[in-house]
Amino acid sequence: MVLFLFASQINIAQDNVPKQRTWTLNGYVKYMQTISFQEIDKDWVTDNLLHNRLNFDWGISNNLTFNAQMRNRIFYGETVSGFPQYSEIINQENGYLDMSWIVFEGKSVFMQSTFDWMFLDYNINKFQITVGRQRINWGQTFVWNPNDLFNSYSFFDFDYEEKPGSDAVRIQFYPSYSSKFDFVVKLDNNNKLTTAGLYRFNNWSYDIQFLAGYYTETDYVLGTGFSGSLFKGGLRGEASYFQPKDNFNDTTATLVASLGYDYTFTNSLLLQFEALYNGY
Repeated sequence: MVLFLFASQINIAQDNVPKQRTWTLNGYVKYMQTISFQEIDKDWVTDNLLHNRLNFDWGISNNLTFNAQMRNRIFYGETVSGFPQYSEIINQENGYLDMSWIVFEGKSVFMQSTFDWMFLDYNINKFQITVGRQRINWGQTFVWNPNDLFNSYSFFDFDYEEKPGSDAVRIQFYPSYSSKFDFVVKLDNNNKLTTAGLYRFNNWSYDIQFLAGYYTETDYVLGTGFSGSLFKGGLRGEASYFQPKDNFNDTTATLVASLGYDYTFTNSLLLQFEALYNGY
């Protein structure tokens, strides 16, 4: 009897203590219609996309976090009915792990789901270690990103704000509040390895970075980038030099560089310019 009363008192005490939630789950649903045509007085093609996203974040401890983000899309319209291979193209997996699938498919509609982010993140002292499918953004400019070796994407894919993730291991070290070392190893769906290191620091009021790596087992790469302000506007640039591994001594290397400038007026009007160079 004493034990029973003692246990009851413990339960009552625990119920009175507010529990702190260590996880969050959120998301959104949006709809987009696309109309395309070659000539305005000819046939128009109408397609529809219903897009849902779920974001789950769990603080396992003060140092360890688990994050999973899922993308669910329903496609229906004339492209789906007129192009049977459309679902296969949408469902192509770029990561090492296959985390995409077709939920259902009909003559004019299909649903595709994918975990585009899923990783464990561990912080200790000045180190941060992230393992899993994650977003690794080394780019400095907005439209074209020669420094973005791991998560290249199309700027015109405006329906995908979060951008895709890479199956990778990432180690970051922060020697000071304005500098860091970043090392990444990534595998893609063809078992091709990409590995690179980056050093970023701040000087002359500019963020400056240098990188070197091995890209998809085909090229060695060196790169640099910067971002800062000029004439009260934003000035950004980056460049990467790709040298083929199998033709290291010849002149088949490629230089990709981008330079951008943006200026916001007092009435909130934003003007943005960017240029790309891609050549030998």
